[in-house]
Amino acid sequence: MSRPRQDSNQLPATTRMENAFWKLLEERDYPKITVTDIVNLAGVNRNSFYYHYCKLNNLAETAIQHAVEGINRAMPEFTIDPAKAWNGIVMQLIGVPANRIYLDRLALTVSEHGSPFLLFTVHDAIRDGFIEWQHLDRDMTITQNCLLEFSVGGLLALSGMWPKLAKETTVEQWSNLDAAVVARTLYMAVSGDSMPGFWVQMFRSALENSDGSLLKSIAEAESQDKDFKHEVDALLEDLHTMQHQHTDGFRGNAALMGGISHSA
Repeated sequence: MSRPRQDSNQLPATTRMENAFWKLLEERDYPKITVTDIVNLAGVNRNSFYYHYCKLNNLAETAIQHAVEGINRAMPEFTIDPAKAWNGIVMQLIGVPANRIYLDRLALTVSEHGSPFLLFTVHDAIRDGFIEWQHLDRDMTITQNCLLEFSVGGLLALSGMWPKLAKETTVEQWSNLDAAVVARTLYMAVSGDSMPGFWVQMFRSALENSDGSLLKSIAEAESQDKDFKHEVDALLEDLHTMQHQHTDGFRGNAALMGGISHSA
């Protein structure tokens, strides 16, 4: 079959067919969408459709893959500071209207108009997208695979809630430290990175940004609560152990721990 001609003033035929797919999925159940519906709305002929796709499912797979790739392109790399990293993700995905369309489209695949096929397809696309975004090794342990599936399941659940969340929440509500810590913890568990190192970094950042108030609060709490003092002592001991086990990764912890000890 010869390649269909393309009018330079129009979007490529594949883009128009993908746009038609998403538009139709807003209006009707996936099993009720036909190739005829696609070509009529996209303004292409059936030969053009079958030049690019074997069947409707292939178009759906491609459209979903491109939506996930669009999200990946918008996602910044994780920085050391989890709050800054999370805020960057939120601002890019939720704060930029051109990127929100990808979230809107994935939400359609798990809406009442979706199907088991679309659910399995978007699951695999999100899973592969997460692996590629974070450059993870596909040869994972059972634990890492379980955590990755847990993460993908959570993202699918959020996709289903997205239409409501998009109307009722703000960028500021998404940009909070609790969400940042959850996101970073899940990522580190899946990737196999040093979880102790992350918590040491979080603790150090909290001390650096507290203007001494955090140290004072710790000292006051220790003087009033023996159990809390025991927990702090155990934490300092753990930090001291990690410092010796991971010298390169935890330089400066001695000063950090000394500051706490002197404040107590």
